[in-house]
Amino acid sequence: SANVSFIANGSGATFTLVVTNTAVSHADSFDVVVTDVLPTGLDFVANSLDCTAGEQDPDVTCAYDTATRTIIAEWSRFTRLPAGSRGIIRFGVVGNALIPADGNVTNVANVEWSSLPGDRTTPQSFSVPPNPFATERFYDPADAVDFYNTSASFTFTPLGSVGPGGGGRDDASTSNLRSGGFLIPVTGFAPDVKTELSSASQTEYASTNFAIEIPVLKVKSNIVGVQLNNGSWDVSWLQNQVGWLNGTAYPTWTGNSVLMGHAVDVAGEPSIFSSLKYLPKGEFVFVYNNGYRYTYKVVSNNAVQPDDIKVLEHEDKAFLTLITCDNYDEATATYLNRIAVRAVLVDVRAVK
Repeated sequence: SANVSFIANGSGATFTLVVTNTAVSHADSFDVVVTDVLPTGLDFVANSLDCTAGEQDPDVTCAYDTATRTIIAEWSRFTRLPAGSRGIIRFGVVGNALIPADGNVTNVANVEWSSLPGDRTTPQSFSVPPNPFATERFYDPADAVDFYNTSASFTFTPLGSVGPGGGGRDDASTSNLRSGGFLIPVTGFAPDVKTELSSASQTEYASTNFAIEIPVLKVKSNIVGVQLNNGSWDVSWLQNQVGWLNGTAYPTWTGNSVLMGHAVDVAGEPSIFSSLKYLPKGEFVFVYNNGYRYTYKVVSNNAVQPDDIKVLEHEDKAFLTLITCDNYDEATATYLNRIAVRAVLVDVRAVK
């Protein structure tokens, strides 16, 4: 399994491989080996491999082979009791430039094991009656031990971002797909055009104790939580609020907290982030919460492609990423760019 359903160049994901005996197992497994050769579109995140979350941790090895791009975990014996005990392997990956144009990337994990411990001079099924409680799935004639094998796979699929379409569309639940896969959510309606939203698709946002202020832009707003749903966020109903994308870092904590606001509202008028592209490097963004003011200093302000989701990737410090739409194209009724402002936390103090 993976913690997200989409991947793109620069975005990350965490895989979880779970190994367990089936409920009908009558014997332990021996020489258990899990291998996961990463597909070309994914790179391993250094120092992310963890094999200690299960009830039966690998006792031989848990490693990443850089030469073969392979995750390897080995157990000398994987017991069938207690029933349901698991070996759990977790590791991080990041998408690279080799992701196919259609956005589909499949990762396959494999597990092999033997039915008997130690070496055998001849295959078991030839020298003694077959084990009535085992099903032989795989036999390697070059090896003296009966081996069994199975595999599982996970495929990242391109998902459209749910959000305002503008340009004559009146349903904000319309998904937008590009050949590159996932799109950064759309935060702008058609300029100078009134857009009617379908009440059937109305989204409720979670209230928070956070507020945001950007003095140089004369922006001040509360922050609401936007739920991650089916791999994307519906920001259609933010109006003049700022939305925190749930699943990105909790605001003011270490990581990358992504906040979005509309550039153009449903009336076709400038909205809360309409001037975001003019926020210069070195200016400050303030976040307020429970009597404290968190000061962020702007380190970059860039126009990016709608499918460039590097803006969502993790940071080791407390960062804010402010995003809105820009460069509306009437011919396609879409925004050709997103504005992404990056700011790092530089000060925390109590305020009255």
